[in-house]
Amino acid sequence: GWNHSWFQSALYFGGNGSAILGLAGILTYIIALRQQDLTRSLELRTEELFAAQRQLENDLQLLSTAEAQLRTSDTRFRAIFEQAAIGATIVEPHNLHFSEANGSAIRILGYSFSELKTLTLSQIIHPDDDESYRESLLRLLAGDVQEYSIELRCIRRDGSLIWVNQMMSAVRSDVNSPAMLIALFEDIQDRKSVEQRLQVLADSLPGLLLYVDRSLVIQFVNAMGDKWHSQGLGPATDDMLGHHIQDVLAPERYQYVLPWINRALAGETAEFMMPELLINGETRFRSIIHSPHFAEDGSMPGIFVLVMDITDRRRAELKRDELERHLMEAQKMEAVGTLAGGIAHDYNNMLQVIMGHSEILLLQTRDQPMIAEQISAIQSAARRSSDLTHQLLAFARRQTIARMVVDLNETVPRMLKLMRRVVKDQVELTWIHAPELWPILIDPAQWDQIVANLVVNARAAIDGPGTIRLTAYNRPALNSSNSSIAR
Repeated sequence: GWNHSWFQSALYFGGNGSAILGLAGILTYIIALRQQDLTRSLELRTEELFAAQRQLENDLQLLSTAEAQLRTSDTRFRAIFEQAAIGATIVEPHNLHFSEANGSAIRILGYSFSELKTLTLSQIIHPDDDESYRESLLRLLAGDVQEYSIELRCIRRDGSLIWVNQMMSAVRSDVNSPAMLIALFEDIQDRKSVEQRLQVLADSLPGLLLYVDRSLVIQFVNAMGDKWHSQGLGPATDDMLGHHIQDVLAPERYQYVLPWINRALAGETAEFMMPELLINGETRFRSIIHSPHFAEDGSMPGIFVLVMDITDRRRAELKRDELERHLMEAQKMEAVGTLAGGIAHDYNNMLQVIMGHSEILLLQTRDQPMIAEQISAIQSAARRSSDLTHQLLAFARRQTIARMVVDLNETVPRMLKLMRRVVKDQVELTWIHAPELWPILIDPAQWDQIVANLVVNARAAIDGPGTIRLTAYNRPALNSSNSSIAR
């Protein structure tokens, strides 16, 4: 149509008109093309707007869903926070004031929420535990650790103390944001009460109680450790706790006890006695029991070691053994004395027959000097034998008590002559007495027993050669200053 219009304009208006018409046609064509481009652009933009609207609707729907999930999560978190069995609090890091606390924390600490918000964390910590708590908190705030756990005592509203396991952690939304402190409080009062009772029980034991883990590191020492250390009987508790048992014992002692430790680690209770030489040169005796520790799951995390000082008991046992040995020797000597007394009694009866017949023979041989002399020799030998049997009967205590006046210058040398057969060859027996020694009134058999006991006891005290001296002198009786007989 444009060509036909241009042709007609050229016929009616000539060249100028055709040029103007041609220019108008070109402009019209350009406008039409531009309108077509704008239409297509508008259609595309409209489609993009529709797509954006649909995306916005989807985003709004997702945002609504996220908000619902966030509300659900917040409700769930709040329910968990409030209903948790462990005490949970949120602490402001700049002033350590409580900003949030659940019901368990209020129950454990004994404060209402409004009262707890006016307090700082430091105000509810017992002063004796403040130093260790502050050290851990400073490391947490400095970023050295992300969390810590410590057992300490808290002061409740009524002033009572409660043992808690405090777990503190720092939470940050990003690196540059300030930390939010979450403090958890676990009530361990019952466990601590049991531990304290067990501690009292362990400290009441009559020996040193150790707990050694499987790596042979000492984890527990009762109060006997410090008591023995103060008496110089062992290392201090601080020198044992956390140290390998090889570092605590001397090398030779460690090698001595290592087989018993291995038996305990194998599940066997091992008991033995070990002498120990102290620095001051004293020897002490220790009874050591290694007992395995079986956990509930059947594993064996370590062993218990009970060390008891049995030095006094051991010495008493040695003394008892010595007394039993002396008793056996005394019983043996008593049996020998009883046997000797029976033999001596029969022998003395036969000697009496010999002495009686010798008296008769002497009367019959008065006119035969040589035969009488021989019979007198027989009678003298029988009399000496009778004296010997008299002493044997005195040892055996087979004679009745009969006091008489005894001259010590006669009885003591005779008794010492008999005792020379008892003492050692290297031991010399001597008798020293006053020039005019008084006689005494006593049973001769008992007197001989006294002298024999003195000599035997003195002989037992002599190791090697020596001398036993018996000395007698006059001492007036208390009730008679001029008595001629010392009683």
